[in-house]
Amino acid sequence: MNQKETGQSLDEGKQPMSFDQYKLMARKLFESDAHDTLFAHTFLVLEYNLIARANNCVEMEVVHVK
Repeated sequence: MNQKETGQSLDEGKQPMSFDQYKLMARKLFESDAHDTLFAHTFLVLEYNLIARANNCVEMEVVHVK
């Protein structure tokens, strides 16, 4: 069953992130001492700067950045 069939919102996760939200998240991730936030910060910066959806960034490889 998909979201439409179950009556769930089709807009979930599709609202744009404001620049202020981005700056706050990026700063918190950058300042964190947790080991897993390095990846999260890098992913956030790539996703926001490429104006891409998360699933598009997941499949990105280093050769695509060159």
